[in-house]
Amino acid sequence: MEQTNQTLSVIVPIYNAERYLEKCIGSILDQTYDEIEVLLINDGSTDRSGEICDKFAAGDPRVVAVHKQNEGRTAARVDGILRARGEYVTFVDSDDWIDNEMYAALFRRLLEEGADIITSGFCRNEAEENFIDAAEEGTYEGEALKKFLETVIWDGEINKANVSLALWNKIYRKKLILPHVVSVPRNLYKSEDLAYVYAPFMDADKVIVTHDVFYHYRVTAGSVSNRYREDEVSLLNHSYETSRRIYSRYGEGVLQSYDMAITWFWYAHIYRWIDNSDGNSRSPEMVNAQVAELSTTDLFRVQASHIYDRLKDDSEKKVIGLLLNHKPSEAGKYIRTLIRIRRFRETGGRLVRRVFGEKVVQIIKGFIH
Repeated sequence: MEQTNQTLSVIVPIYNAERYLEKCIGSILDQTYDEIEVLLINDGSTDRSGEICDKFAAGDPRVVAVHKQNEGRTAARVDGILRARGEYVTFVDSDDWIDNEMYAALFRRLLEEGADIITSGFCRNEAEENFIDAAEEGTYEGEALKKFLETVIWDGEINKANVSLALWNKIYRKKLILPHVVSVPRNLYKSEDLAYVYAPFMDADKVIVTHDVFYHYRVTAGSVSNRYREDEVSLLNHSYETSRRIYSRYGEGVLQSYDMAITWFWYAHIYRWIDNSDGNSRSPEMVNAQVAELSTTDLFRVQASHIYDRLKDDSEKKVIGLLLNHKPSEAGKYIRTLIRIRRFRETGGRLVRRVFGEKVVQIIKGFIH
């Protein structure tokens, strides 16, 4: 039997991350599992990130610093995978960090069971909130894996992904993820993870799901995922269209799951744009233009029509229905009402409930509607 390469390749795409980079790299090098190589892909940073990479590479033979022109996170990940010596690869974003037992727990189990992929949970910042996969913990193979794959992207019954849309809380067999990452455009900018987070699952023979939490996801307003751009609808559409071509190869069940996920994502994007919950300041006119643009895109209309009858969430179904009927302004008004209700519950609702009781709170909610 061929012996498995015991080296885990850890890929860190980096762009102007000097503020957090030392903590990120230090947390990787402090792992109790030390058979790792750390590939620091400096994607044309203009701050001190390159110097920090070189400092760590000079001080630890496990670290390789790669300096390249700026092309974006997808291109940096591709370059990292192509240089990786390990049979398995994993990723850490340059502003995040990991607990020192992460790879000892996950990679050793993966090697022991001979699996292709292992997943884990993550937490926001220090430990503000833990996120774990909806899928049950366990090892999936054979018929159990086939059933699992039809809802790995999105489970319509619970209206959420069974496995989180994140690259960095998973370890992949390199030969499974490489073909998918190199096949997507190197300039994918928004939601690029979607094109290759789930695709390797479709080609796997054995997958392990754990609910262990080791990864710390730092939430910052300036991160790529939260950064506002006027062409956001076009960028998202490009990523979603690219991903849809990939998942359409795996049958109607997977495609339907994917379309349900993206329809929910669009609903969430509209909510976020109106709420400005990502720290960006958008004018009402800007938001109205984005929602109107979305309602006319061919991909949105194809996907939403494909799965509309299966939508479970009433608010999502109402908004998507209004968009399909070319009523983006009404969709926006409805979401603004939802936001007012949520804010009332979070602030005034607590005070009114404490002073006047639950009955008065319910009366006020009726007026808000």
